[in-house]
Parts: sequence; structure tokens; C-alpha cells
Amino acid sequence: MEKTRKTRIDIQVGNLEKKQGLPPGTIRNPDGSDARSDKELGTLLIEFGELHLGRQEPLPTTDYLKVVLVTLDAAVRQTTDSRQLHALENLMTQTQQAIAALDPGEK
Repeated sequence: MEKTRKTRIDIQVGNLEKKQGLPPGTIRNPDGSDARSDKELGTLLIEFGELHLGRQEPLPTTDYLKVVLVTLDAAVRQTTDSRQLHALENLMTQTQQAIAALDPGEK
């Protein structure tokens, strides 16, 4: 059984996309625009409200996950590489499971 490594928070978006086998431009900013490849994952998480550095009221986690799901769905429609497609589908499944765990009423 292979142990999965956690992704470091200081990884750059371009390196994360490459590591996961995702096409460039898959990871998006909160406004839907393409995230710069030299932007760190931690910065994106702060922008999405997932890292709460001194914030009183964090943004809802399910909203962030829904944005991720839409982004992944768009990437699935664009890819033709079977390895990338498999990786994207796995990420979509994990995201759907996370949404269901956080908000059992969501579908």
C-alpha cells in the first residue's frame, strides 16, 4: 500500500499542476481567472478563505469546494490525455465527498 504525501502549502501553482498531471491553467483564482504559475497554494487558500489568518468569519468551505468542482469539471472537458482525465476524475470524486461530508444536504 502506497502512502500519499501531503501537499506543502508553499508549493507554487505551476508545480502543483505539474505534480498532479493537470493541464496548465486548471487551478483558478477566486474570481475564476487563471492563477499565476508562481503563486503559492497558501496564498490561494487565503484568498478562498480556507486559511484563516486572523479572520473573524471564514468563508464557507462548501462554497470553495463548489468552485473547485466547477474548475475540475471544465478541465475534464478540455483534456484528451487519459492519465490526466483519470487524475481529474479522482480529484472530482474527492471534492464531491468533501462537500457531502461538510454539508450532508448538498448533492
